[in-house]
Amino acid sequence: MDYGIMIVNEQGNPFITPQSYPVALYAKLTANSTKISVSSSTATVTIKRPNTWGTVIPFAYTTQPCALKAIVDSNNNLVVTANNVLASSFTLTVFLFTEFTPTLPDYGLAVWNESGALVFTNELRVLTDVQSIGNAASDLDSGIMLDKTLNGRYAVLPQMTGVIHWRDTVGGGVVQIPNGFSAYFNGNTTRINSQSYISGNPGWSQVGYNNNARAAVVLDVSNYI
Repeated sequence: MDYGIMIVNEQGNPFITPQSYPVALYAKLTANSTKISVSSSTATVTIKRPNTWGTVIPFAYTTQPCALKAIVDSNNNLVVTANNVLASSFTLTVFLFTEFTPTLPDYGLAVWNESGALVFTNELRVLTDVQSIGNAASDLDSGIMLDKTLNGRYAVLPQMTGVIHWRDTVGGGVVQIPNGFSAYFNGNTTRINSQSYISGNPGWSQVGYNNNARAAVVLDVSNYI
């Protein structure tokens, strides 16, 4: 860097001013699920982004196994949806990390960049310690096949994990059901695995799958609650 200060967290991870905006927690919201059929319940959190240029990194967890999905809609909102195919009641919690201009605190530390924009304060909760779970090089330890249990409260970056192929035993056709990562927190541990976005029929039988073979990106969110 040309000049300024370097701030390092307890883990030794730095971010630098004046050139950089740190990616930090902008919002945390929750939503309770709604039962939409005998075999499905859903919850959605919508967060208005602070700008159109900042990085968008959502992490989410639920209190029942759910497939998670995230998009930025045409109104610049981050929309995170969780679907449970057993129609269970659950709560969805979403953390939005992005780049934004923080609010100047009444006292403490504040840092401005060379253009005069406030980029950091002592109240800013910077994104750190993101972890990768699974092995993208292993079909059995990634995507649809990934299944890990972590001690504590973790949230996952919503991503599609692949497609499972089901055969309709009545009609004989094959139906492709998309799946996404799930972070199910039971109060003590978090199970990271893949869940279906939509429910199938009881008479279907699994005949194959296509695995996106990606690791899960997770975050210990106990530091952001």
